[in-house]
Amino acid sequence: MNIYLQKKINYFNMKYLITFILLFFVPVAEATTAPDWVLGKGHPKYNTVEYVIGIGHSDKSTVTASESARADLIKNIRVKVSSVLKDYTSTDKSFTESSIVSESEFLLEGSQVKDGWYDEKKDTFYSFVVIKRSYVADTLMEMIGVLVSKNDLTLRQADTFFNDGNVLKALIYYYDGYVESSKITPYIQTYNSVLLSSNKMALGKDYSLLFKEKIQNIWITLLLIQ
Repeated sequence: MNIYLQKKINYFNMKYLITFILLFFVPVAEATTAPDWVLGKGHPKYNTVEYVIGIGHSDKSTVTASESARADLIKNIRVKVSSVLKDYTSTDKSFTESSIVSESEFLLEGSQVKDGWYDEKKDTFYSFVVIKRSYVADTLMEMIGVLVSKNDLTLRQADTFFNDGNVLKALIYYYDGYVESSKITPYIQTYNSVLLSSNKMALGKDYSLLFKEKIQNIWITLLLIQ
């Protein structure tokens, strides 16, 4: 084999080797430039045990990407709560939806953008948003405390009206208490799902059942009188 032919073979071998490298190695190198959290592998500074995480993206701006991430954060909690709410029965279905909306509002107040990335190839902005689970738990605890205090007060007022013979007024208060007490269970379930603790919160007094029984007793009494 002459020298010219040998050089020609070496040239083609090198050409194919370079092509192979470009095809198989370069794309992998480009893909790894994306942060782990964009690829769904978690963030080195923010673990899911301590934080609730939201990841969003947008082809418009970092602002809309952050809004998308906050929406994802809310969804991560809402999915957990929704599975519990399916087993929870209420006469007013709308309260569960309004309750979740309220959760979204206070969660967004405590969320923070902690990281971001721009994909030049896809012209896409990515945003990483977190909120401390302890913050959510503390806020929910306060909201549950307010609802319990309000239900206690409504129950005492209703009982007073009933004992004084003002049955109609008592019935109105019992009904208002029944509607308001229905909000407690979703908040407790949210608290338990967010905290990731084996010590689950449980409400000692079932206000919803208590108000319901009071209302039924009044109606039964009124029917018997007639």
